[in-house]
Amino acid sequence: MHIGQTLHAAIAMGLGSAMLSLASMASAQQPSRDLDIYALERARQGKCVPGTPMCGQGGVPKIINGREAEAGRFPWVVSVGIAEAINFNGHRCGGTIIAERYVLTAAHCFGAGAPPSLYAVQSGTVSLGRYMDKTKVKRILIHPDFDPDTLVADVALLEMQEPFVWSDAVKPVTLEDDDTFRKSGHEDVNSVAIYTVTGFGQTSDNGLPASRLRYADNLPSLTTDKCRALKDWNEPVLGDALKAGMICAGDTNNTDGSDACHGDSGGGLIYYVAPDQPRVAGIVSRGARADGKFDCTDNPLRVGVYTKVSTYLPAIEACINHDPACIFRSVN
Repeated sequence: MHIGQTLHAAIAMGLGSAMLSLASMASAQQPSRDLDIYALERARQGKCVPGTPMCGQGGVPKIINGREAEAGRFPWVVSVGIAEAINFNGHRCGGTIIAERYVLTAAHCFGAGAPPSLYAVQSGTVSLGRYMDKTKVKRILIHPDFDPDTLVADVALLEMQEPFVWSDAVKPVTLEDDDTFRKSGHEDVNSVAIYTVTGFGQTSDNGLPASRLRYADNLPSLTTDKCRALKDWNEPVLGDALKAGMICAGDTNNTDGSDACHGDSGGGLIYYVAPDQPRVAGIVSRGARADGKFDCTDNPLRVGVYTKVSTYLPAIEACINHDPACIFRSVN
């Protein structure tokens, strides 16, 4: 992803606080754009009109204008797709390897009653191939608080039929805890966290999934307060749309950069504690327009909403450690 020229200038000058105030700057300089920005952002909350393209399929961010990932750079990234598909068109969502038999992804990727046998996971590659050759899913585990309307608790675990075999191309990644999230500066108005996001999602509106993995490594955090300030949360159609357990990231004035959209859903929002210490801070959750028109290349307000991993960390760990206290519901 490219973030906008204004953001790059702020980074170059070391003005962390300036990055977080881009929305107010744009509003002060271009008041006529306010209504357009609010309208666009209100429309990104995932409500779509039946009959429109992708309606009911979890319209979410995609990587547009990202860079192709080299082999082995993101060994935790997987593609979750239809088991019997014969090519990359089987791709449905992203996911993250977090344990020998477990993948972390988004709950909204799975329709009601969809059997685990429908899905397979492709790992260890930056190029999608034949899903029928990939690891089958044994169980789909959904957080009990998941709400498909608000996307609260948009988190799921996939238990594999067979364990992953670790290699340079296939490795798990650590989940971010509350302490790391606090230290990252995500909610600090005088700081900013820079994230990396990856995906096999579409690279153009109404296009096919990307056959090769793409990434963006300069996605800035946005505090909850700043994110709420961008949106007209009191609109009847939305209500208080930004719930506990959600975080925002992205550029508030990105007219020519990249975005995430259909197909990247479920992928990990990665924060690097150090160059060799990635942490999964979020799960790609939302970013579509309410009217079913996915204008990811044209939308100037590139802010996505992600499931905050640290909020659900104890529940996730209980399940992957086979603790009887695991509260995730199996849909098989």
